[in-house]
Amino acid sequence: AVNSAAVSRPEVVADIAEKFGSQCIVASVDARRTAPGKWEIFTHGGRKATGIDALEHAVKLADYGAG
Repeated sequence: AVNSAAVSRPEVVADIAEKFGSQCIVASVDARRTAPGKWEIFTHGGRKATGIDALEHAVKLADYGAG
C-alpha cells in the first residue's frame, strides 16, 4: 500500500505503476469529514490535517495508476 508517500508526493504512484503495473498498486486514503460534504486527508494516525481534499486526491491517485 502507498499511503503517506502518496500524500506528500502523489507522482510516486505513477513511478511504481510504471515499473510493476497498476495491479500492484494499492493506495488508501485516511480521511475525515471536516464540514458537510467536505472530506480532508489526515496523516499520522488521523492526528494531522493536510488541507488536501480526499476525493480529489483519490481521483488523482487513480489517474496516476493506482489499481
